[in-house]
This record gives sequence, C-alpha cells and structure tokens, in this order.
Amino acid sequence: PDEALRHYQTSLRLAPDEARTHNNLAILWGQKGDDETALSHYAEAVRLNPRNLSARRNLDRMERLCGRCEEDR
Repeated sequence: PDEALRHYQTSLRLAPDEARTHNNLAILWGQKGDDETALSHYAEAVRLNPRNLSARRNLDRMERLCGRCEEDR
C-alpha cells in the first residue's frame, strides 16, 4: 500500500478535485489503520461528487466503524 499511496498522493497534487483519487486514498489509509485520514478523504470524495455511490457507501461504513471505535474507548 505504501507505493500506491505515493502514486495517489502525487495524482492528488496534480488533480486535487478528483473524487475517485480521494476515495482510493481513503481505502488505502483505512487498510493502514488510519481511520481519521480515511474519513477525511471519503468526505472529500463525497463533497466533490455526491453522486459517487461507492464513496458514499464507504463514508457511511467508515463513520459507523469509527463510531463503534469511539464507544469502545
């Protein structure tokens, strides 16, 4: 995932308004266990393209997961 992260981060610098890039970065950050960064990228993907159902589902799932994580603390 580290190499993929570098590639997507470069892509994001070149096209910061690309919702798919934010969604893909969020997936990778989630895989690395950085839920807050993942949430941020999912939210940005949805903001940029509210019709992106994949990003919306991913954001919803991550918000529920993070809510459960907060309750466990």
